[in-house]
Formats: sequence, structure tokens, C-alpha cells
Amino acid sequence: MQWLVGVYGMYSIKEQLLYEYDEETYQDINKPINNYAMYLQALYKASDKLTFNAGVRYDYYDTFGSHISPRLSAVYSLSEKSALKFIYGEAFRAPNGYELYYDDDDTQKGNSNLVEEKIESYEVVWEHHFSKDHSLTLNGFYYKMDDLLRLTTDPSDDLLVYENLDMAESKGVEIEYKKSWENGVQTAYNYTYQYATDTHSNEWLVNSPKHLANARISFPFLEKYRTSLSVQYVGEKKTINDESVNDYLISNLSVRGDNLNFRT
Repeated sequence: MQWLVGVYGMYSIKEQLLYEYDEETYQDINKPINNYAMYLQALYKASDKLTFNAGVRYDYYDTFGSHISPRLSAVYSLSEKSALKFIYGEAFRAPNGYELYYDDDDTQKGNSNLVEEKIESYEVVWEHHFSKDHSLTLNGFYYKMDDLLRLTTDPSDDLLVYENLDMAESKGVEIEYKKSWENGVQTAYNYTYQYATDTHSNEWLVNSPKHLANARISFPFLEKYRTSLSVQYVGEKKTINDESVNDYLISNLSVRGDNLNFRT
């Protein structure tokens, strides 16, 4: 049995929300958000083929209070090159300063009563390593999300305000293929199909494309440098106005080396 214990703290001296236009200040709020946490993790090797990993993290925010996030996984070795993983976990996202405090006295107001967004995840992962630098991964997942933040209109004053209103779920599959060569060339390909829906209406979730894909190739040159080209595909997605955005591609080119980091 192996144990890991840790603590974390973030004390913000200043966290300012400032909006200035044409030499006039419309918003100037300084409300730091502090976060403290501690975590415990245990690793237990039940046999040569089966390993368990369990952990828990306690977070405290001075904006909404505390949150406990557990995580549990089991890894079963099918062979020297293949493994099957079962993973359960919970996580959260704390509301930020804009969502909590932005107030322009005209169109939008803050809401200091917001709580954290929560997610519960289940995953089954199969990994196969053809060699040290050659692998294939298949992943099936199910996510359940609660208290999602939504910008809505308060009927009492017609001002926009963030509220914890939504519940959603997402399920899908992901496949990833990686291969590296002795000459330093590295390649990676990834495809994800996901279907995210609103739990109440069962409708397709806003800003959540069903298809995502990535391709990347990286190779060294001039001994001390490496360049990478990546292409990302984002499928059609639904907008807040119940319309759709067409699919599109994003490409990135980067060069890295001693005292150099260039990206476009």
C-alpha cells in the first residue's frame, strides 16, 4: 500500500474586476477569492494484474464553502501490452469573479449566492502498447453535470444574472493513436464522438459539438529545435439562439528550442 498526502492554498491579495472606456470607469471591484485544499490518495496492488487507486480531495472557497471530490480507479492488466481501466470521479468548478460580482447597474447584476458546478464521471478505458512509442487507446465515458451556470433574466428587474439552473449529461467514445519514430518524428491522432443533452428537456446541449478530431505531427530539426503542426476539427454545434454553427478547422504551427518559442 502506498499513500500520498498533500495540501494546497491560494490566498489572493488582489483580484480586480475593472472596466474602463473613454477615460471613464464603469466597473471597479476588488473581491479576492481564496481557496484552500487537502487531499489523500492510496494505491493498492491486489495482485500482479489488478491495482486499485482511491483518493479524496477537500476544497474550501470563501465564496461558497466546501466541496469533497472522491476518485476511484481499478486497472487490470490483460497482458504485458494491454490494460483495462475502470474510473469513477467527481469534480467541480467554482464560480469566478465575473459571474459572482459583475454589476453595471444597467443590463447585468451579480449573484454572490452562486455555488459550484458539479460533475460526476464514469469511464472504461482500454490501452494497448504495440511498443514503447506506439499505442492505441479506446475510451467510453458518461458524465453527469449539475448546478451548471446559465446567464438568464431576472423577471423582477429584467436584469441579466448568472444562476445555477441547468443539469446535463454527456456520453460518448474516444479513440487515440500515437506513434513515434527513431528519427524523432512524433504523431498523434484523436477522435471523439459525444452527445450532451439537457437533463430536463433532453435537447442537444448548447455549444457542445458531437464530433471532435485532432491530428498532430512533430519533428526535430537543427539538433536543438522542434516544430509541430496540429489540425483540430470541431463539428457542428448548437447556439444559445437555437441555431447552429457549421463545422470548422483550426490549425497551429509552433517552433520550440533553446531560447525560442514561436506559435502561429
